[in-house]
Amino acid sequence: MSYCVFFDLDETLISCKTMIRSLKYFFDKRCDSGVEMDLGCVINNINRYKYRSNRMALNRYYYAHYSGFSHKSMAEACSEWYQEEGKGLLNKKIVKELEKHKANGAKLAVVSGSFYECVLPIARDLGIDKIICNVLEVDEGLYSGRLYKGPIIGKNKEKSVLDWINEEDLDLKSSYCYGDDMSDIPMLSLAQNPIVVGNNQRLQAEARSLGWQCIS
Repeated sequence: MSYCVFFDLDETLISCKTMIRSLKYFFDKRCDSGVEMDLGCVINNINRYKYRSNRMALNRYYYAHYSGFSHKSMAEACSEWYQEEGKGLLNKKIVKELEKHKANGAKLAVVSGSFYECVLPIARDLGIDKIICNVLEVDEGLYSGRLYKGPIIGKNKEKSVLDWINEEDLDLKSSYCYGDDMSDIPMLSLAQNPIVVGNNQRLQAEARSLGWQCIS
């Protein structure tokens, strides 16, 4: 039986917040919905309340602003953004880890609070088997601003990984997980080999106390 490896996406596999960078690209290059949105104001609110608000509520707050956007145009913009900008932001150290696991026959999953249309081109390019992420509700070709599936964050990441493992009849023995944020701790704790990515001092301190590996 092959072992499984699950990766966080933003600031782990790729050195940016994909849902924000792809949305900015959408506004700059492809927005044809006629819906107005003060992206700077939304991002400022997210940054201001990031550590004082419920992260799940914050996730819903962000995606509510997608209401009225064309699903087709957004999907195309996300694919274009990845080819033009996102691919150059991949974390080479972690992609090297991914390639090593893929060569060893591991089953790979990306687990992200970003949304499906944004995650898909990245997962395809990297040869990832399973996408676990937010899915936005679409009504007559337009986003409703509601989540069909999600938010995939914190304990929901842990639950979603366990659901995948049960569905695919996988085993956590010899498993690996890569994450960069305190909210990834439940998911990291599932793996036999949890690996902390980046320079989050609180998470690194937690990792040291638990004997987890760190990659800066």
